[in-house]
Amino acid sequence: MLVSADTDFGRLLAARDVTVPSVVLFRRRVRRRPHEQAMILLTNLAAIEEDLDAGAVAVINDTGIRVRRLPIGGR
Repeated sequence: MLVSADTDFGRLLAARDVTVPSVVLFRRRVRRRPHEQAMILLTNLAAIEEDLDAGAVAVINDTGIRVRRLPIGGR
């Protein structure tokens, strides 16, 4: 699993027919320090763990979490 604020990783996965690696993207208007981002992820990990294990892109923003299973666009 990769954790990033760089949306290029999500774009690369969407362009390919792959199910790994899972990516967690932080898309927040308010900048968070790394330890704050880690706490947000750990607080929400149980809710998205099954999707990440199967292969997914999870986007954490100011209002919630969106999860898309890989491959994006289906096989």
